[in-house]
Amino acid sequence: VEAERHRPDVVILTDGLPHRDGVQATSLIRKRIPHTRVVFLADDEDNDMVIAALEAGASGYLTKTCVLQELIEATRVVSRGETLVQSRTLGRLIDRLMRRRAERTTGIRALSRLTRREREVLALLAAGGNNRSIGEALFISPQTARTHVQHVLSKLGVHSRLAAAAFAMQDGIRDELRAMSANDRAGTGGGDRSDEAVSTLAGSATGIGAAELPGAARNGRGADRWN
Repeated sequence: VEAERHRPDVVILTDGLPHRDGVQATSLIRKRIPHTRVVFLADDEDNDMVIAALEAGASGYLTKTCVLQELIEATRVVSRGETLVQSRTLGRLIDRLMRRRAERTTGIRALSRLTRREREVLALLAAGGNNRSIGEALFISPQTARTHVQHVLSKLGVHSRLAAAAFAMQDGIRDELRAMSANDRAGTGGGDRSDEAVSTLAGSATGIGAAELPGAARNGRGADRWN
């Protein structure tokens, strides 16, 4: 609210905001006031936090141990449209980004091993589907749906439906799955209700749990499972 009222050139945000996550606030400011640059001030050099802040639109990232002159220089740098990360953080950030790139490449290779039907099943799993709802969406029996699910788990090298759903919800994998689905539809001139599940992946959060997904059930021992 204050940023929208004053529309500053640079905003300094922290990861300890009382009413909103600092990364979320960064994203909100960049969407509502595109010309305003954000310097993110964090407690430590958490690589995941650095990446999250930069992906949210931050132009600079410093830790709270920085001296005042560093903070002043950071505001000058980002106001010129440049990006600034402390040198002691940069090396670890690059290593982290390279690992993420390698993980994404490995994930896409695993995804490419799935058949079109298995990709449809994976998308429906990520949307919270169980055997019955997957079968209804694809016009197959629940038993056939279960077989497809087992094939998906085997090819992805995971041991649970939740793990497969989490795999599909990763940013790079989610986008690749949607692109493959679009290509499948273009090649056949249409699709079925599974396409709706694929399209929902674009706006879904990456952090999910079985209890949060439609179709998730609880067994008698209290453990999460999908029917």
